[in-house]
Amino acid sequence: MENKNSSPKKHQTNNNDYLGITNNKWTPSADIKLPNREVRSRVMAYNNNFGNNEQNTYILHSVKGYRMTSDLREIEQSISKDIGNYRHCLKRLNDRMRSLKTIRNERLDLR
Repeated sequence: MENKNSSPKKHQTNNNDYLGITNNKWTPSADIKLPNREVRSRVMAYNNNFGNNEQNTYILHSVKGYRMTSDLREIEQSISKDIGNYRHCLKRLNDRMRSLKTIRNERLDLR
């Protein structure tokens, strides 16, 4: 039985397939027979291996699905987009924390 939390093995350059995701061809998310959360976790682990210089391919994600690439320009664009998404998410979380602090201060004022 496979351990869900294990990172993928080092990618073999002669076998450009991971979870059914292949080089230069979009694989729709629905075609991957795993829960979405599991796919995202495995893709993140796979891409971490790229960041550790253990493989030369990276998995991109879009509304079209998933696609493997070794094009550094595409990888950089994907990473930049992820950074933008994380910044937006952090801003929303910061706004929520600020609201929570305001609510707490108002409740203290009422006591």
